[in-house]
Amino acid sequence: FEVNQELRLGVVMLTMEEDEVQAEGGFPWTLHDDDDRALLAADFPAMALVTLSGAGCSWEARVALHGGVCEVDIPLGDDTGEFLIQVQEETTGCVLKLTVPVEPMGGGRGGPGMATGGP
Repeated sequence: FEVNQELRLGVVMLTMEEDEVQAEGGFPWTLHDDDDRALLAADFPAMALVTLSGAGCSWEARVALHGGVCEVDIPLGDDTGEFLIQVQEETTGCVLKLTVPVEPMGGGRGGPGMATGGP
């Protein structure tokens, strides 16, 4: 990710019975069919706290999960470094943590198509 962008994060709340976890091997990584979509916590009214922290900045938003799904745009600002994005569902306390690197515009590496200076 690069500075001064917004990162769109989508979160899906799933529910599964304990015996299903053992029989099915846990939650699917992607929802492929109607059987997988039945795992969405559609009837579960939920709120989540989404936070961004790192490189001397912090940001947070409280978002509703509608039908078990929420989306939030996270402003990355103009600081570089590693940032921690945390999503915590308020009722269950479930936490998802993601660490993302944020680099200068253009990656700061002088890659293809980048001006390198000089005449």
